[in-house]
Amino acid sequence: MGSGTYVGVIYAYPQYKARIGRVISLEERIHECVERSLNGKALPPQSAAMKAIQVYISWLSQHVSPPAELTWLRFPALSLKAQPDTNHGARLFERSCAGCHGADGHGTEMAPPLWGPHFFNIASGLARVSQAAAFIKGNMPITQPGTFSDADTFDIAAFVNSHPRPDYPPKMLDYPKGGKPTDVPY
Repeated sequence: MGSGTYVGVIYAYPQYKARIGRVISLEERIHECVERSLNGKALPPQSAAMKAIQVYISWLSQHVSPPAELTWLRFPALSLKAQPDTNHGARLFERSCAGCHGADGHGTEMAPPLWGPHFFNIASGLARVSQAAAFIKGNMPITQPGTFSDADTFDIAAFVNSHPRPDYPPKMLDYPKGGKPTDVPY
């Protein structure tokens, strides 16, 4: 099933989010995803789009009992033994990722952009190399997820995140109670 799936996520909320400093609802998490991971504008709370996303997530979860732990929602734990090598990451990207995401990283009909104005901004969880590496490890390449080594996923993530991405001005409100991870890029 990979990691970071929406299956069962309905049972994970409400949930405390250190980045926000309080418990948030599923609707608030969807807003975060739209604004940060998709670099879009928040959906109106009662809009058809917001309701459709919530119905879709509920539908995906219809055959999942609310277990004590939704382990598949988390990214795999990775071990970083050395500084990521962006040059090696660039070679891996060219060989294993560019076919879907485009050589320029701006996406194709098959896969979304990974940098540039149309994908995640600096305040997205994926802007953290550790989170991007864990997502890559659990989900990529799409034809053989989980086949990259931990070191390779860090190298690819560091390469992807070395490209400029849009700012997110409200980021200055993040981690109001402290505890900002060391790889948050702002």
